[in-house]
Amino acid sequence: MICLSALLTVTGCKTDAGDPIGDELDSNLIGTWKCQYGAGENDYDAYTVTADGVNYFMSVYGGYGGAIEYVSVFTNDSGVIIIKYDDHDWDPSLIAKYDGIYYKNLLKNVSVYITTATNADYSSPAKGTLGEAIETFTMGNSGDYTGYWPTYEWSHED
Repeated sequence: MICLSALLTVTGCKTDAGDPIGDELDSNLIGTWKCQYGAGENDYDAYTVTADGVNYFMSVYGGYGGAIEYVSVFTNDSGVIIIKYDDHDWDPSLIAKYDGIYYKNLLKNVSVYITTATNADYSSPAKGTLGEAIETFTMGNSGDYTGYWPTYEWSHED
């Protein structure tokens, strides 16, 4: 039994189809979260989280989004959502790659700190496979990819 437990710890759990099993998405994240960064009505960015995907939109630059492929819940108010990009206005070369969206201090229908993983030089750390993304976007590595934690206020439920 100890060997099986150690094996599962090293390799992770898999379904019969070989897909990783993550945690369930915290339903308190579902909705649109908005961050006002300027004085104008259109000076904002927003994350919209559904049961199946995450989209980010910045009023000045466009956005990106993708399907939720994996979720890791760290605590009752923090975790990471790994998406597979299916759209990216700034860098189309990221489409079909996997990236982490970290969140913490989630207060249902109030606010959340949320940020897409970014390298120190502001480049994307997106990975080519889901396995690489799961190994990279962990609680222990979160400080490597989350230098800025803006507060997003709950806008509405989708």
